[in-house]
Amino acid sequence: MTTRNRAGHLAETLSHWARLESPEGGWQLVVVDNGSTDDTRSVLEAHRNYLPLEILYEPKPGSGRGHNTGWRAASGEIIAFIDDDCYPAPDFL
Repeated sequence: MTTRNRAGHLAETLSHWARLESPEGGWQLVVVDNGSTDDTRSVLEAHRNYLPLEILYEPKPGSGRGHNTGWRAASGEIIAFIDDDCYPAPDFL
């Protein structure tokens, strides 16, 4: 997931990700802060305690740059690119 200056909405998005049913072997949520100048980083840090969250920073804006930064850090067999306003169903994974 890439995000930029969406701190006000990001907490709600992450609360939905925290409700997911974990598949066997676990899962990882890689979020790339794509040059935010608001409180995005602090919102992400506040959610580390209950999400398998990998937080990255890509200073140059652009979803392509953000996605490239994110997939390089991902460790799973399957990588899904998602928007920062997606609310997944509990059985999404």
